[in-house]
Amino acid sequence: MLCGVCGLVYLVYGVLARPYTEIEAQIAFQVDRIQHHLPLYTDPFVGAWEAGAPPSRFHVLYPPAWVELLARFPTHSLVATRTVGRVIAVSLLLVSLAAAIRGARPENRRAVFVGAMLTLGLDLVVRGAGLAQADVPAIALATLGLARAVKKGKLDVVSAALLASAPFVKHSVIGMSVGAFVAHVISSRKIGVRAFALPLASAALVGASFTLVYHFLSGGTWLVHIMRATGQALSFERWQHEVGSRIVLLGLPHAIVLVVAVKRRTKLLAVLPFVTCLAWTLLTLAKHGSSTHYWLEPSLACLVTVGAIPPHEKPARALPFLGLALAIFVAISSLRAFAQAPAAYATWQPMMDEVRRVCPLAPGQVVMSNDVRVEVEINGRVIIPAWESSHMARTGEIPLDAWRQDLVRPEVRCLVTEPRFFDPLPTGAAFDDVPVYRRELRDTVEANFVPSARAEQLLIWTRVP
Repeated sequence: MLCGVCGLVYLVYGVLARPYTEIEAQIAFQVDRIQHHLPLYTDPFVGAWEAGAPPSRFHVLYPPAWVELLARFPTHSLVATRTVGRVIAVSLLLVSLAAAIRGARPENRRAVFVGAMLTLGLDLVVRGAGLAQADVPAIALATLGLARAVKKGKLDVVSAALLASAPFVKHSVIGMSVGAFVAHVISSRKIGVRAFALPLASAALVGASFTLVYHFLSGGTWLVHIMRATGQALSFERWQHEVGSRIVLLGLPHAIVLVVAVKRRTKLLAVLPFVTCLAWTLLTLAKHGSSTHYWLEPSLACLVTVGAIPPHEKPARALPFLGLALAIFVAISSLRAFAQAPAAYATWQPMMDEVRRVCPLAPGQVVMSNDVRVEVEINGRVIIPAWESSHMARTGEIPLDAWRQDLVRPEVRCLVTEPRFFDPLPTGAAFDDVPVYRRELRDTVEANFVPSARAEQLLIWTRVP
């Protein structure tokens, strides 16, 4: 209970105090473009020149529903957009948890409530739940759809529409949806033709509608943007890093619930979406750029499954002790992280103040950085999001020569990189995550800029006189 309350306080505090994540910075920039009636989709090889040189070269990372929704709010700043998005995300997370509790069997609601509090209290999962990103809205749609279907004992038109909508809000949120529709097809012999066909027709209509709208909005390029920007390679080394020692909190509890659900013959519609969520999450954790917040979808699917497990005459005596052990591990893992969050957040603004002091900008001048948050904070716009663009530049999906030409433009007053710029390059999977500023564009950086100051986690370069 304590962990859950602390997690909720952490989320609420972070709505206003937490600095941008790199994804949030890009979303706020894209929303700003829509609000100023500028095209959301542009060709990164050409760039968006509305704000002058250097142009903004960016991809739209996710389906456009989330940024289009945020653009409908009358926000007048990038920070206001971020705040609105975070409020919506936190609200939808709480609605999803409430739906899982309400949809559970009456005798299971206490267990689901405890699981919901543990989910809220686990820093590794909840750290990505209060952000102005598309993850939570998509997971909320899937959770609401699955909880409704499990409570009714079948997919209906509404639950199918909710589940089908989720991947069109965040393309990687497919675990619950795929599992639910597969379970529906497997169970088709037990239901009538009408009950079988209507949910599938509903899902097809939703999918076709989203696809047509996105095609119109993007000129047919929305899938190209997503595949380029988020199609990083899989790595076993990365998978080991993400799963590794975290398996006690992220993986083992889910596996125990799955075993209990199968042994007690829980309905397929509650179990199979949980299985597909687990399988999909374990696969995507091998992708460069993955994070522990990927566990949010299987965690919510797990709660729905717990709520559907039939009672047993002789429940396993070990389960309460396993639950207590999990609560202790969650407390050990998370309470310290929650307590340290305010101090960590407070370091961001002094760093930005130092960048502004070392690099005062005249009208028309900009800062480039391997951290897109710096570009949005200082310039009010994205120049080029270096992390995913570095991966794309190495596969020819974004022009490295154009990036080099942008870097040497006189409008670029400063460059901000990580302090370890001069450290030896890492080996293994981490080598692929090194920004082009330290690899392919290093000669251009050192020929045109000199390091002038350090600010905590940043190295500030000014242009050679």
